[in-house]
Amino acid sequence: MTPKNKAIELYDKIHSSDILMDNVNSKKCILIFIDEIINLINKSSLDGGNTLKWWYNVKKEIERI
Repeated sequence: MTPKNKAIELYDKIHSSDILMDNVNSKKCILIFIDEIINLINKSSLDGGNTLKWWYNVKKEIERI
């Protein structure tokens, strides 16, 4: 899955959930989740290289939506 496809998938899950959120708040929630994932990768011994770069790219795509 590409970062763009993941960004769209996350946005659709949050924006079309039972909780009514506008575009701005949907994006804010997703960006908080992505920042948490990035922090976990940085603090762990997981493969930070490609995984970290991929999540940063997902974050960029969310910001473009």
